[in-house]
Amino acid sequence: MEFKGSKSPWKYNDNITGDVDDSTGAMVACVFPIYDENAEEMKANAHLIAAAPELLQVLQLIVSYHDDGNRSLHREDLEMARKAIAKALGQQ
Repeated sequence: MEFKGSKSPWKYNDNITGDVDDSTGAMVACVFPIYDENAEEMKANAHLIAAAPELLQVLQLIVSYHDDGNRSLHREDLEMARKAIAKALGQQ
């Protein structure tokens, strides 16, 4: 199945409104903190949203390997998964 959403990669702009933009600079999502003390939660949510295309890609890859009868991932694929996880956690 092909993703029909905005072009990736998506990027969190680390601004007060929590904007997540696609590769063309168009806004994909905007995450607002409910209270000032929830600013870190807002950032975490925005990072997760920004990583969504990469996370989907890696999950599709893992499922395709499984469906093809291959039970092991290649080193490059594991690295792609680690990068997507790091992006989702705001570490990239």
